[in-house]
Amino acid sequence: WDNDPTVAGMINMLDTFSKNELLLKSGDSLLDRLLDSKDQLISFHFTDLNEFGLTENLYIRMNARGKMLTEFENFKSEFYKIINYNHELLEQVKDKIEYAWVDNLWQYRDEESFVIDEPFMEFLSFITEMLYFKQGEYRKIDIYQDFLDFKLLNKIYANENNLKFLIFSLDYIKEINKQKNLNLLWDDKTSLPDILNKIIEGRRDTNELYILYSAINFSYQGKDQANLYDFLRVVRNLIHNTNDNSRREWPRLLKSVDNLISNDNVYKLLININDSKDLLGF
Repeated sequence: WDNDPTVAGMINMLDTFSKNELLLKSGDSLLDRLLDSKDQLISFHFTDLNEFGLTENLYIRMNARGKMLTEFENFKSEFYKIINYNHELLEQVKDKIEYAWVDNLWQYRDEESFVIDEPFMEFLSFITEMLYFKQGEYRKIDIYQDFLDFKLLNKIYANENNLKFLIFSLDYIKEINKQKNLNLLWDDKTSLPDILNKIIEGRRDTNELYILYSAINFSYQGKDQANLYDFLRVVRNLIHNTNDNSRREWPRLLKSVDNLISNDNVYKLLININDSKDLLGF
């Protein structure tokens, strides 16, 4: 016990109480009340973790405030295990999830919440969903409902390129938040921040999913931002006017969208594109 930092911290606090002048001079013997075994205003609880029934799928520990980890904190610890094959990227994720990404997602949290747990999880689910279908095989892919399932997350983010895309996507929210003035669909409030907000709220319209993913992917590939909105307009029109844009079609639709990403403006690209080869499914 002499070497246990938690116990040492408890003893240090008791020592602090015992030397506090306000406590020592308290007219109602406050120090005696604090330490009275009957009142138990201060108590300690010991749990032997070997008898706690831990499983490999459940990660439980006590954080610095002495509270059990939240569901989100447990999720993070399991997710870190998936991506620990690259220490540099792992440390990036650990740092950004506590600081930069909190700032990026702050405006999308519930007004009464002071954490970004739910916005983060919804955004992670969205990116995982798009990556899953992008790398899937046309009409031979399983249609998942839970894109936060750890088996699926492991399948996607064991791929380093997918992990890099996820990190970029969460970083890119900062740029999305600046693009508030241009409606990308046919009604008001369909700027990129509006679309992101709807997706985080769980409202998943196929047009909007494709627009947001395409904006992120276009930027991830380092293309000229001056061409972004022309590119998104073409993607919008293609996905909206396609008779069958159901999820079984997504593997080839997403690959076709990738074929529109170019150093040239999308309209210049369309002049010479081979519809039957480069725009399969549209």
